[in-house]
Amino acid sequence: MGRFSGCSRTMTDSDSTRTKLATVAEEVRSFYERMPYPAPLTSLDQHRDLYKNQDRRRVHYHLTWPTEPLRRNREIRWFSTRRRVNPGKAL
Repeated sequence: MGRFSGCSRTMTDSDSTRTKLATVAEEVRSFYERMPYPAPLTSLDQHRDLYKNQDRRRVHYHLTWPTEPLRRNREIRWFSTRRRVNPGKAL
């Protein structure tokens, strides 16, 4: 008799891992098909001009800080660890 006689093939741990990885890979692929990266900027000046529109800035604010009320004096310094929330007050 062979080593595996009388046994039906069951899913091994490696089969299970491959199945899980395939599922995760499919979820990631699906996500990026629904939410693709934005196209690269062709003009930095045009992109900067988009944010002169107050409505667009308001929407961006709520996407960035969804739980906080709109505050027009919020300033973020992206290249520093310091964040200035109210320019009139010292930190």
